Amino acid sequence: MSPERWQQIKTLLEKALEIPPGQRTAFLDRVCAHDAEMRNELESLLSSSFLHSAIPPVTLTRGSKLGEYEVRTLIGSGGMGEVYRARDVRLGRDVAIKVLPVYLSSDRDRLRRFELEAQATATLNHPNILTIHEVGQDDGRHFIATEFIDGVTLRAKMAERHLEIRELLDIAIQIASALEEAHSAGIV
Repeated sequence: MSPERWQQIKTLLEKALEIPPGQRTAFLDRVCAHDAEMRNELESLLSSSFLHSAIPPVTLTRGSKLGEYEVRTLIGSGGMGEVYRARDVRLGRDVAIKVLPVYLSSDRDRLRRFELEAQATATLNHPNILTIHEVGQDDGRHFIATEFIDGVTLRAKMAERHLEIRELLDIAIQIASALEEAHSAGIV
C-alpha cells in the first residue's frame, strides 16, 4: 500500500471513529461509493479488536473529580469524547462536562479542534446556544464545562411521539435563530 493510500485510509478512519457506530454505514456508503477496496479496508479496521483495545474509553466514575467538578453520571458519548453531568463544587450548580479522550488529547489537530469548538461557542450569547463555563485540563484530561440543560434531546422527543406542526415550527424557529446568531458571528 502506498503512503498516500494509507494516509487516505487513516484520515477516513479517524472521521469514522468520530461518528456514532450506528451512523458509520451511511458514512462509508458516501465516502466509499466508488471504492470497494477502501470500504473493505475501513470496515476491517473499524471491527478490529486491536483498534478497540488500543482506544481506552474515558469512562469516569461517579465521584471522580475534574478540577472543581465532581462527576455524577454519564449523559452520552460520541467520537470526540464523553459528556457527564457533574457538580461545580465551588458554585454549587450542575454542569455538563465534555471530556476529550486521552488518546485524542495527544493529537494536536484534535485538541485544537476541541478547543476551537469551545472558543467558538463561548463567543455566542443566545438562549438556544449553551453557555461555556470553562475549558480545562486535569491530569492530562482535557474538558469543556458548560451549562447543564435537563431534558430530552430533540431526537428522543421525535422518536417518542409524532410532533404537531405548531411544535415543529417552534423548534425550527429556535434552531434557525441560533444558526442566525452563529452565522452573524462568522461561525456558520
